[in-house]
Amino acid sequence: WLRVFPIFLLRMRRSPCINEWAILKAARAEEV
Repeated sequence: WLRVFPIFLLRMRRSPCINEWAILKAARAEEV
């Protein structure tokens, strides 16, 4: 998920969303 992290940060800066955080947690759980 390291590849998606930078893109995720850019998206968060544009428009922070709770849904995005949920996706981030899901991605983390899948990778780890």
